[in-house]
Amino acid sequence: MSVVANKVLVVENSAVQARIISEHIEDMARFGTILASSMDDVERLLDERGDEIFLAVCNLSLKGAPDGEAVELLLSQNLPVIVLTSTFDEELRNRYLEKRVLDFFIKGAPGELETLVDLVRRVWRNRDTAVLVVDDAATVRNMMVRLLENQNYQVHAAVDGEQAMEILGSESDIHMVITDYEMPGMDGLELIRKIREQYSREELAILGVSAHNSGALTAKFLKSGANDFLKKPFEAEEFTWRVNKNMTELERIQQIRDAFRRDALTGFLTLKHFVQQAGPEFEFSKVGGEQCSIAGIFLEGLPSIHAQQGFEAGDDAVERVASAVRMHFPNAGATGRLGSMIYVMAHAPREQVGQSLNALLVSLDGGLSAGAAVAGDGCKTVTEAVRALMDALTRPGRAKGSLTML
Repeated sequence: MSVVANKVLVVENSAVQARIISEHIEDMARFGTILASSMDDVERLLDERGDEIFLAVCNLSLKGAPDGEAVELLLSQNLPVIVLTSTFDEELRNRYLEKRVLDFFIKGAPGELETLVDLVRRVWRNRDTAVLVVDDAATVRNMMVRLLENQNYQVHAAVDGEQAMEILGSESDIHMVITDYEMPGMDGLELIRKIREQYSREELAILGVSAHNSGALTAKFLKSGANDFLKKPFEAEEFTWRVNKNMTELERIQQIRDAFRRDALTGFLTLKHFVQQAGPEFEFSKVGGEQCSIAGIFLEGLPSIHAQQGFEAGDDAVERVASAVRMHFPNAGATGRLGSMIYVMAHAPREQVGQSLNALLVSLDGGLSAGAAVAGDGCKTVTEAVRALMDALTRPGRAKGSLTML
């Protein structure tokens, strides 16, 4: 069984400092940590547990390795590294930032630990975050790609605006576009305007970059739809800071929007937004002859749990059922919840969905009672399917814990 790399290696001489850093990462970022205090520890842990580590926080000077040897070893293993140091040395800092080092932090500086933990979280999220770089100059384009890859972003590159639009049309995971101004054919401003015809500022961030001397260019970029602008040449640290800052702001906006769209307990869509999201896809499948089904799970015992054991126990029961839904429907097109009802849109025939529902019901134990049903082929819309499921699963006299195929 493959191991998920989800731990942070903390390499620090001082046991007190190591514990403080470890506690901040575990408490604030919710990642497990592995501690090392020497070069020998680093070598041993990389050999024994290297597949568990996704990032390292490493003191530049260790006992027996005073000149950054541990950092070099970690970099040779293609691990992102955050460097800790007691003093600021600009030449040394620049040398390491040219490599895969994410950033330098001065030990004991006010606020540094919080910023370090933010960076750890950012690097973890970047694994699933794609950025598109658009620049006709290969040297600059490759430099930006390298800096982004150092931050763990997934990176696409385009040489002009036309290729950029093609990539945006084929890659659905892109969250940011970084574009130059002066390019053959479509310039950066025209590219931004075309992008904004399809994507809002809340959906996709745009960072403009240019070496052009016009003082009004920044305003032109922002008015055309860019979220931010950076003048070339720029420092690597400023570039990555601007990218990370804009990505974090984009995520916060999406989190606020999700707070209104999703059930706080399960993370599933509210019923209104489930219907809005699943509706077009479900109806299109009907026209195209594809297999798509709407299923419902009714937590029959939830009112009794609330009355006898309290609302906290009821929340635990809902979370257990939600976990079972994720396990048995890992590729669900959409999931929604309203009270005791959970809805799933699955791209599969009714019979196959029924089998998954039956397995889900069997997996529930501990006195939790739930029933399930699959909407019939006669339902032309998600709204019709939801109503049919609710009527069937709440009908008086229905056998508890049973599966109904409508």
